[in-house]
Amino acid sequence: MKRHHNMPAAERRAQLALYKDAALLPPAEVPLPEPYGRPINKLGPAQDGFTCSSSSSSSSGGGGGGGTSTCGFASTSRGWMQKHVNQQQGQEQEQERKDSGTPD
Repeated sequence: MKRHHNMPAAERRAQLALYKDAALLPPAEVPLPEPYGRPINKLGPAQDGFTCSSSSSSSSGGGGGGGTSTCGFASTSRGWMQKHVNQQQGQEQEQERKDSGTPD
Protein backbone atom coordinates (compact mmCIF):
# COMPACT_ATOMS: atom_id res chain seq x y z
CA MET A 1 0.00 0.00 0.00
CA LYS A 2 2.86 2.37 0.63
CA ARG A 3 3.65 2.55 -3.06
CA HIS A 4 0.10 3.77 -3.76
CA HIS A 5 0.16 6.37 -0.99
CA ASN A 6 3.39 7.81 -2.35
CA MET A 7 2.14 7.78 -5.95
CA PRO A 8 2.31 11.15 -7.74
CA ALA A 9 -1.08 12.88 -7.94
CA ALA A 10 -1.30 12.69 -11.75
CA GLU A 11 -0.63 8.94 -11.73
CA ARG A 12 -3.12 8.44 -8.90
CA ARG A 13 -5.81 10.33 -10.85
CA ALA A 14 -5.10 8.18 -13.92
CA GLN A 15 -5.50 5.01 -11.82
CA LEU A 16 -8.76 6.27 -10.34
CA ALA A 17 -10.08 7.13 -13.80
CA LEU A 18 -9.60 3.51 -14.89
CA TYR A 19 -12.10 2.34 -12.26
CA LYS A 20 -14.50 5.30 -12.04
CA ASP A 21 -17.38 3.32 -13.56
CA ALA A 22 -16.77 0.11 -11.62
CA ALA A 23 -19.71 -1.03 -9.53
CA LEU A 24 -18.71 -1.47 -5.91
CA LEU A 25 -20.56 -3.70 -3.49
CA PRO A 26 -21.25 -2.53 0.05
CA PRO A 27 -18.57 -4.06 2.33
CA ALA A 28 -21.08 -6.45 3.97
CA GLU A 29 -21.90 -7.93 0.54
CA VAL A 30 -18.33 -8.55 -0.64
CA PRO A 31 -17.76 -12.32 -0.73
CA LEU A 32 -14.95 -13.50 1.51
CA PRO A 33 -12.35 -16.00 0.34
CA GLU A 34 -12.68 -19.56 1.61
CA PRO A 35 -11.01 -20.11 4.99
CA TYR A 36 -7.64 -21.82 4.59
CA GLY A 37 -7.93 -21.40 0.82
CA ARG A 38 -5.18 -20.48 -1.56
CA PRO A 39 -3.41 -17.17 -0.85
CA ILE A 40 -4.40 -14.16 -2.95
CA ASN A 41 -1.17 -13.40 -4.81
CA LYS A 42 -1.87 -9.67 -5.17
CA LEU A 43 -1.88 -9.36 -1.36
CA GLY A 44 1.69 -10.56 -1.10
CA PRO A 45 3.10 -13.69 0.51
CA ALA A 46 1.02 -15.48 3.14
CA GLN A 47 1.85 -14.62 6.75
CA ASP A 48 1.59 -16.60 9.95
CA GLY A 49 -1.32 -15.53 12.08
CA PHE A 50 -4.06 -16.42 14.52
CA THR A 51 -7.64 -17.57 13.92
CA CYS A 52 -10.45 -17.41 16.48
CA SER A 53 -11.91 -20.86 16.99
CA SER A 54 -14.75 -19.94 19.32
CA SER A 55 -18.25 -21.00 18.40
CA SER A 56 -21.31 -18.93 19.07
CA SER A 57 -24.98 -19.78 19.11
CA SER A 58 -26.83 -18.36 16.12
CA SER A 59 -30.33 -18.74 17.59
CA SER A 60 -30.74 -14.98 17.89
CA GLY A 61 -29.40 -14.26 14.41
CA GLY A 62 -31.36 -13.43 11.29
CA GLY A 63 -31.48 -17.04 10.09
CA GLY A 64 -33.74 -18.29 12.87
CA GLY A 65 -32.43 -21.82 12.43
CA GLY A 66 -30.43 -22.08 15.64
CA GLY A 67 -27.19 -24.01 15.71
CA THR A 68 -23.66 -22.77 16.06
CA SER A 69 -21.22 -20.96 13.83
CA THR A 70 -17.47 -20.53 14.05
CA CYS A 71 -16.28 -16.96 14.55
CA GLY A 72 -13.48 -17.04 11.96
CA PHE A 73 -11.81 -13.76 13.04
CA ALA A 74 -8.19 -13.81 11.84
CA SER A 75 -5.24 -11.53 12.55
CA THR A 76 -1.47 -11.55 12.29
CA SER A 77 -1.33 -9.59 15.56
CA ARG A 78 -1.32 -11.43 18.88
CA GLY A 79 -2.53 -8.24 20.59
CA TRP A 80 -5.55 -7.83 18.30
CA MET A 81 -6.42 -11.49 18.80
CA GLN A 82 -6.27 -11.09 22.59
CA LYS A 83 -8.57 -8.05 22.40
CA HIS A 84 -10.97 -9.98 20.18
CA VAL A 85 -11.05 -13.01 22.50
CA ASN A 86 -11.64 -10.78 25.54
CA GLN A 87 -14.50 -9.04 23.72
CA GLN A 88 -16.01 -12.40 22.69
CA GLN A 89 -15.80 -13.72 26.24
CA GLY A 90 -17.49 -10.58 27.57
CA GLN A 91 -20.33 -10.96 25.07
CA GLU A 92 -20.75 -14.65 25.94
CA GLN A 93 -20.90 -13.88 29.66
CA GLU A 94 -23.46 -11.14 29.05
CA GLN A 95 -25.60 -13.54 26.99
CA GLU A 96 -25.35 -16.20 29.72
CA ARG A 97 -26.55 -13.65 32.31
CA LYS A 98 -29.50 -12.72 30.08
CA ASP A 99 -30.36 -16.37 29.44
CA SER A 100 -30.23 -17.26 33.14
CA GLY A 101 -32.09 -14.14 34.29
CA THR A 102 -29.20 -13.03 36.49
CA PRO A 103 -29.08 -9.23 36.90
CA ASP A 104 -25.94 -7.34 35.80
